[in-house]
Amino acid sequence: MNLLVVFSKFKSKSSLKKGTKNSTLQASPPFNGGENQHRTSKMISLRPNWTKAALAQLFLIVSMGVAQLNAQTGLSVNMSISVEVLSGFSVTKLSDMDFGPVPLETPGPVFLSSQEPEYSFYVGPSASKGMAQLDGPPGATFIIYWNPIEPLSNGEGSTIYFYNYVSGTNLGLNVYPMQFVWVGNNESFVTNAEGEYYLSFGGKLGPTNSGAAPLTSDVAPGVYTGSTVYHIMYY
Repeated sequence: MNLLVVFSKFKSKSSLKKGTKNSTLQASPPFNGGENQHRTSKMISLRPNWTKAALAQLFLIVSMGVAQLNAQTGLSVNMSISVEVLSGFSVTKLSDMDFGPVPLETPGPVFLSSQEPEYSFYVGPSASKGMAQLDGPPGATFIIYWNPIEPLSNGEGSTIYFYNYVSGTNLGLNVYPMQFVWVGNNESFVTNAEGEYYLSFGGKLGPTNSGAAPLTSDVAPGVYTGSTVYHIMYY
């Protein structure tokens, strides 16, 4: 800020004359017996011949100085940007799901385990879970999601329903027992050091879309088929 101030120097009492025409301020008597007579002091002198226009000009100078200071004040920051482009993922289907021949009126729902065969119930001797291998960057995170219910049709107007179960592991296919753990819908997982992850698929059956249940006697016989899609998103 620019500020205009006039300073006058007074060296001693003798240099001041009472009633000086051009001065509106007079020196005060020295304190303590005159020990301050030879000290130099600074006092602001406002001359009586200054007009209101001059004071307005002074105010204008101060105001302009503030405006200029505000206009020139600012900050800046430099920001670095980094991007990691992931290599692509690939999925290889190793096998489809097959429940095999299943009976009606079972004590519980027909269940094809997505983990180990011994955890399946009421499936045929040729039953097999679905399998897929996911390949991507080592240590990459991905999400898998799917429709929880899918219809199966015998091609003659009859429908039963499939309820999805998914398991997975990044330990490999030959680790036993229980190398596969349940995979939640929209849950995230990580590939192993080789960039691999193995997914296995199974599920339960039901005569309606109200939940898995034993197939009742009113279910028409025949071969029921359908499909489901598992979506994989990686980041």
